[in-house]
Amino acid sequence: MSGSRLWSGAWAASAVLGERTATPAPAAVDVLVPTADRSAELAVTLAGLAAQDDPPFSVVISDQSTGDPDWTAPAAQAMVRVLRAQGRAVSAHVHHPRRGLAEHRQSLLERASAPAVLFLDDDVWLEPGTLARMHDALERLGCGFVGSAVQGLSYLDDVRPHERVAFELWEGGVQPERIRRGAPGFERWSLHNAANLAHEAAALDLEPGDWAAYRVA
Repeated sequence: MSGSRLWSGAWAASAVLGERTATPAPAAVDVLVPTADRSAELAVTLAGLAAQDDPPFSVVISDQSTGDPDWTAPAAQAMVRVLRAQGRAVSAHVHHPRRGLAEHRQSLLERASAPAVLFLDDDVWLEPGTLARMHDALERLGCGFVGSAVQGLSYLDDVRPHERVAFELWEGGVQPERIRRGAPGFERWSLHNAANLAHEAAALDLEPGDWAAYRVA
């Protein structure tokens, strides 16, 4: 297996040999996951992270559950163990009282130390390779941030060409835009409905693992 993820044959090296067969690279990305009362969803999210290779990353979980922290549920615990065996640093924290999602995310950002961060909701499964594509886009575009819109797979058969009319690729580099309600470009909000971008990706006929930068509202 290539990349920064340790394969299963190296997971027990520290116990048997007293050292790992490879030293994990420093994290290039801290994945920040706020969660609250969603242990099953969190386990799925962590499973998606376990399928990522490069860039090297760490995971920071912050919990605001009303009961036991989500990461203590058996399914979530299992995925934390997998990530750690793969060489990923995983830290988990309780953050109370609740002051809204913005404050929760800010508290996570204050725990980050990597050059880049990914804010990942606790109910999102990442396709293998997503982290690498986003990191590649961030570096090649020279942006302050990039995103990858969540797609609703239950909408794959619900094709909405009228909601994709505003789709426009960036040409010649990304530049700042000022978008206001009712102004040109505001209608792009509908691009992120349902599975619109999955349909657009199919229309663009992208190569496997490729990505395209497009204008958002």
